[in-house]
Amino acid sequence: MAGKVFFSVSMSLDGFIAPESAEELMGQQSMELQRWIFPLRFFRENLKLGAGGEEGRDNDIVRETFERARARG
Repeated sequence: MAGKVFFSVSMSLDGFIAPESAEELMGQQSMELQRWIFPLRFFRENLKLGAGGEEGRDNDIVRETFERARARG
């Protein structure tokens, strides 16, 4: 059965995607790269990080991506 694969990745302007090792996976560089998502309303609510948060196009994109991939926190 054929299916769809969705791939979503963040990359810094200098090409940074992932750390050198698994031990550094949630290191400082990785956290800086992902910092933009934590204030978004959908992300906060979906992962039960508290009420409120920013709305707007970034929030819509995150919601649409989670819904398309059927991801749940």
